[in-house]
Amino acid sequence: MRKEIGEYEAHTVNDEDKNLTVMLTNGRIRLYSEEIQYRNNLIPERIRDIAIRFQSNR
Repeated sequence: MRKEIGEYEAHTVNDEDKNLTVMLTNGRIRLYSEEIQYRNNLIPERIRDIAIRFQSNR
């Protein structure tokens, strides 16, 4: 069964570590500053690691 993450609502940046939290209609995902910096070079394994961090609101 596929989990739906929902649609983008907003994002916040942590001033201390510069990590990004993306708020979605069904939850949120945290992105680390290194991932944001090199976002054009993300390999499939790294994208999978990011997706695993999804935290559902349900």
